[in-house]
Amino acid sequence: MEVIERFVKAQLVAELSQRRPSVTIPSLVERVVPHAAVFARRARSTLIRKVGDACRMIAECDRATFSYQPPVNNEPAVMHLLRTPETNDPRGRTQAYQALARRPGTSRRATVVDPLQPDLFAELEVGEDVGGADETQGGRGES
Repeated sequence: MEVIERFVKAQLVAELSQRRPSVTIPSLVERVVPHAAVFARRARSTLIRKVGDACRMIAECDRATFSYQPPVNNEPAVMHLLRTPETNDPRGRTQAYQALARRPGTSRRATVVDPLQPDLFAELEVGEDVGGADETQGGRGES
């Protein structure tokens, strides 16, 4: 499901950049999977259901930007695009798009330290101890 969600979210961001107010799930499927029209009926309906589930999860995570409307009677499910980064001041658009790419609850500055990476400060302390032998003779090099 996570694989589908990444592609769906990327397409939803593309729809946001076009300032569309909403997109139906079947048309979203056709944009995410261009060859969906040649799929068998059962495979296509399964794909529409999975994309709809991904849209519902995306809308639950970001209620300020997306709203999911489930299918009613013969009407297909619809994803409403509530707020687009394009309406921001031009200086804030890039940051708004970057915020859409991040998962909610994750920090922008999450650092992962490799356990095999040596400690820089320990290496500096070792380097300072080596230079002390020259200073005892005044640094002139007299013998």
